[in-house]
Amino acid sequence: MYFIVFIRWLNNHGLEQGFAFTITHSEKDKDDGLPRRRTYACMKGRKYVPRKEAQKNDERNTGHHAGDCKFHINAYRRKKDNLVYITKVEGDHNHALVKNIGMIASHYRKLSPEMCEDVKLLATCGVRAGAIIEVLQKKYPDKYIHARNVYNMVQSIRHKNGTSDAGFMYLELIKQQQEDPTFYVDAYFKGQDNHLVRLCWMRPSQLQLWG
Repeated sequence: MYFIVFIRWLNNHGLEQGFAFTITHSEKDKDDGLPRRRTYACMKGRKYVPRKEAQKNDERNTGHHAGDCKFHINAYRRKKDNLVYITKVEGDHNHALVKNIGMIASHYRKLSPEMCEDVKLLATCGVRAGAIIEVLQKKYPDKYIHARNVYNMVQSIRHKNGTSDAGFMYLELIKQQQEDPTFYVDAYFKGQDNHLVRLCWMRPSQLQLWG
């Protein structure tokens, strides 16, 4: 918890300046087991070294995530007051900074713990992924919501609850049929586990055109 506020500040600083960071060194206190010292460096600060000499020719013309950038910050938690102090700053980057880094770097595309709780609650209540994304965009206007992360999380939650995307769609269609008996739904289940293999539906207007 002691480094959370510092990480939030560093996140905002990275978004404003146009770079992403990672933890390159961390030491835990022997008594309480909590982080005591950490080094935060630019994501392009780890010099790339090919694992095999033979790879150099193939990879010479390809870009790498790391580029030997010297930017880093050393932080230290003092046990006396549990506050985090910056002990060293190397603030120069050797590469161009990216204006829309929040949309590009995976570090910033991750859903925050608060967002994950919102997604879990809404997905469990049957809210569709598209609507969940709209809720997150309104609740967190300063945060870029990566749609794929939300879709993957919603699918994972439904899988754990025993409902796939197709199964969820089937339940939604049955609800519409109950509200409007002229709404046509045809589903075919197969196997001992009774899994859904075919699903067809038509609105009343479509049925009239079909007929």
